[in-house]
This record gives sequence, C-alpha cells and structure tokens, in this order.
Amino acid sequence: MSKFDKLVGQGYNDIFHTISLCTLDIICESALGTNIDAQRRHTKYLDAVFNMKFIIHQRQIKPLYYPNVLFNLIGHGKDQQEYVQILHDFTSNAVKKRKALIDAAGGFENYFKREKSSGHGRMAFLDLMLEMLEKGDLDREGLQEEVDTFTFEGHDTTSAAMNFFIHLMGSNPEIQAKVQQEVDDVVGDTPRDITFDDIGRLKYLEACFKETLRLYPSVPLIARQVTEEVNINGHTLPEGTGVIIIPSMVHKDPKYWTNPDVFNPERFIDNELKHPYCYIPFSAGSRNCIGQRFAMMEEKCVIARILREFKVKSKVRTDQLRLSAELIIRPMYGNHIRFERRSYGDYSQII
Repeated sequence: MSKFDKLVGQGYNDIFHTISLCTLDIICESALGTNIDAQRRHTKYLDAVFNMKFIIHQRQIKPLYYPNVLFNLIGHGKDQQEYVQILHDFTSNAVKKRKALIDAAGGFENYFKREKSSGHGRMAFLDLMLEMLEKGDLDREGLQEEVDTFTFEGHDTTSAAMNFFIHLMGSNPEIQAKVQQEVDDVVGDTPRDITFDDIGRLKYLEACFKETLRLYPSVPLIARQVTEEVNINGHTLPEGTGVIIIPSMVHKDPKYWTNPDVFNPERFIDNELKHPYCYIPFSAGSRNCIGQRFAMMEEKCVIARILREFKVKSKVRTDQLRLSAELIIRPMYGNHIRFERRSYGDYSQII
C-alpha cells in the first residue's frame, strides 16, 4: 500500500507494472514459500521474467522466428537460453532449500508441526509437490515443470485482471462505492488483515471481478486439439485438428449476454449462465486453469485492501481504452489511475 500512498495527490500515474510486481511477490511466496521482494529489489530473476515474456511474444508474431535455426541465428535464441537458465536456477534452488528444511526437521509432519508452533504454519504449493515427490506420485522433472509453470504464468494474468478491475472502478464511481461499502461492512473499521472468511463474504466484489474477466479475459486465445471428429455448423473438424478459441468473442456473444459491451456486475448476482461454456476466462474442461480459485482469492484480497484505503479515478474512458494482445491482454498505453485517500464510510467520488 505504501506504493499507492506515494501517488496520492500526484495526479494520474501508470500502475500496471506496480501491480505486476505485487502479483509476482505473491505467487513466489505462495508457490515457493520464497520472498523475492520484487516491489523493492531489482534482481536477475525479475529481468528474466519480463524479458522472457517479450521473447515469447516476439516469436509468436514473427513467422521468421518459427524455425529454431533462424530463431537462434537472427532472433533471441541465445538470450532465451540465458533467461530460461536463470528461471530454472531460481526455482531449482527454491526446491532444494525447501527440501533441505523439511529433511532437517525429520520429514513433512515434523516440519509443519514446527512451523505451526512458531506461527508460520502455511503450506506453499511447493510443499504439496514435494510431498507428492516423496510418495512417488510425481518425479523430479514433473515437479520442476509444475513449479516453473505456476510461478511464471501465475502472476501476469492476475496482474492484468487487477489492472482492468481498477480501471473499471475508476470509470464507474457508483459501482466503486458499492464495492467499498461491501468491504466496509465485511471488514469493519478496525485496522486488521483481510481474512479467508472475509474473502468468501465479498460477493459483490467477486461479481465485479467476474464481469471484469468477461470484458477483459486475461489471455487472448486458448489453443486445443480435437480428440475426435466433430461437426460444427455443418463443418467437419477431423481428429487432431488444431482449434483456437477466443474468449473475448465468446464473452460478447449477444446470444448469451444482454448488452455485452456494458460493464454490469449484476449479471453475476444469483444468475445462471445461459450456457456452461459461454464464460471461459479460465478456459474450461479437464485442462482449465489450475490456479483459478487461488487467483480469485488473491485478486479479491488485494483489491479489497486497495479500495478499503483509496478512491480511484481512471484517466481514460473505457471506450477509449486501447488493448494489446500479447501473452496476455493488457492496456496498450498502461493503466493511468489517480488515487485519493478514503476512510471508513466515505463513498464520495473523486471530482
């Protein structure tokens, strides 16, 4: 919150990167049990994360880079190898350190008993993976891949969702006030952390997030392979066909959504979806996003904390917002937000 404190009274500022660093800190702490302090310290790992996103996107949009030989010769092949090694080394060291702590304590049971007695009894995602490794349910290579995926892919999508949410709050002050009133009612006026029970009671905030993800799904497309022949609108797709699904098009289909371009969180208040697959911000089926429940809890917790302490106003109207479809969908020119302090019970708008 100290980052936003400094922005109070400073006009409009681009907060996209600030939120991204926050979500990177959260995912590293939750997934690896490691505090990288990305919001305060610049590291090689931080550089590698953001440079790898750039390189992957460049290879996606430039067919010349598709063949490995050309990518390595005139593209970013050597840089990619360097950054991938930094990412792997970071997660590999985190795995080794965590396993050493568990072994030193005499196993998982003793380790968690000790942590709980010291007031730090939280299990990281890595702990669950190490337990599966010990039981033989997962090999070392599989563990490394899961940790790399969760860490690398688990912050950018969440960051984009939070940024679009804050933009929409800043563009819809009446809805922002309703969210703040709910946060005040649930959390109260006593300074304290937001709890797991609080998160479950923030129903309107959750509806606003779902509507945000309907308008701005974090990923521009979902790729799948047809496992058996299927007929769609008279067109036959043979087994093995590659299929691209664009969530933003599905989410704005007037067949399933009334006034699809309008931000209306009420859609998700006690309303059933018209089709089980008309809302797919986390994909769907057996290969959907494994972190969607964690992401929603994280987003609700961080946003509730922000709107508990600040009022926000967007510099750009939603209809003027230009989007960039990279690895994620993001505001092309950043997310410029004005912050003002608020106190409990203050639901006035920024003039």
